[in-house]
Amino acid sequence: MNNAYLFFYLGSCAIIPGFFFMLGGAGRRKLAWWLAISLIITLIGTVVGTIAGLAIGNATEKGGGEWRGLGVLFVAFTIGAGCFFVLLIGSMWWLTRTGRLAFDRAPRSTPLLIVGFTCLIVSLGSLALIAIHNTPSLVSNEHLVERVGQVGGESEERRELVKRGLLAVPAIIAELHRHPYKKTREDESIELISVNPLLHVLGSIGGLDATTEIKRWTAQEVPSYVRVVALEVLAEAGDRSVLPAVVEMLEKTDGADWEFRRTELFNAIGVLKAGEHVGLIRTAMIGEPAKKHGYLPFDTVLAGVSALVAIDSDEAWVVLGELCAATDKSLRTDSIRALERSPGKRTIALLAKLLDNPDNQIQQTVFAALLRVDPNLLGTEQNTMWNEVNATKLREELKNRADK
Repeated sequence: MNNAYLFFYLGSCAIIPGFFFMLGGAGRRKLAWWLAISLIITLIGTVVGTIAGLAIGNATEKGGGEWRGLGVLFVAFTIGAGCFFVLLIGSMWWLTRTGRLAFDRAPRSTPLLIVGFTCLIVSLGSLALIAIHNTPSLVSNEHLVERVGQVGGESEERRELVKRGLLAVPAIIAELHRHPYKKTREDESIELISVNPLLHVLGSIGGLDATTEIKRWTAQEVPSYVRVVALEVLAEAGDRSVLPAVVEMLEKTDGADWEFRRTELFNAIGVLKAGEHVGLIRTAMIGEPAKKHGYLPFDTVLAGVSALVAIDSDEAWVVLGELCAATDKSLRTDSIRALERSPGKRTIALLAKLLDNPDNQIQQTVFAALLRVDPNLLGTEQNTMWNEVNATKLREELKNRADK
């Protein structure tokens, strides 16, 4: 939480003392004091109860795994909540037992009323500022840029920046110029992570200044995990001049972070429909370099398959067939799953061929994929589980469609 938010939240808490000051200023000073003391005792008791609950939970919890710690928190909050309600009810009971003593009136106090009113104004103002800060359309470009760098992804702040268009570009460029290319401290690699979402925003806005700034981040000295994003963003804008750099990076198979760069590089080749580099995608996915690096994350497989589908050449579909029939089970399954996301005649035709593959596991995977691509392939058949009868029906339906 930044200092502004901390100030706003602390300011919003002024409503509590403001209430007590207003109550005291109105002549109910004893009631104000007794309510304040009751609240303090209740809060202290709740904190003590929660801490005691944590200690009890840690002492009694058994086992581990991903749920470890939830039992401790449950015990802590249960005891804390119990203390809160017991002390709150006890305080109210004690207050009512005093009879009219706590409700005795005293002369009005203008200073107390002024202090209370001021606290309420501060509290309401802080709440209004929090609301403004949480509404992207009301925040300055500089604050939006800062948040996009922190949050990333398809956030509401990012959409608002894109909506503001060229008016937001100077603030984005100013923020990007704060980040040095080279790491001079251990934590600068963390700071550079915020560059990537801002490059995507500049790519969505477009314009000469935005493009010039994105190109600045394609320099050789820029860390690879930022450089690939800059290349991808330029490719999405249709800039084919980035292809040599994309190919150069994809051909480097000896870097420790090579496997984490392939997703963006595949995307760049795909959006540019660079059919001359189909062989490079194949090598990066099922060639010797890929085998040396082992398992491919699904996002990388999806990017490679999507790029081949976008290129849509005969050579690309041959490589897709190799991927969907790969000997590596995880690559084969992920390739078929990725191909499902690009439904169409060529996708169904390729999967239909694989349905006749002698490998029973491939047949089952393809059978399920075909029904996800087109759930009507088996008509009104209720039982769509894999078996030889359904597989035969599916082959017949595919053959009938191909003959039409």
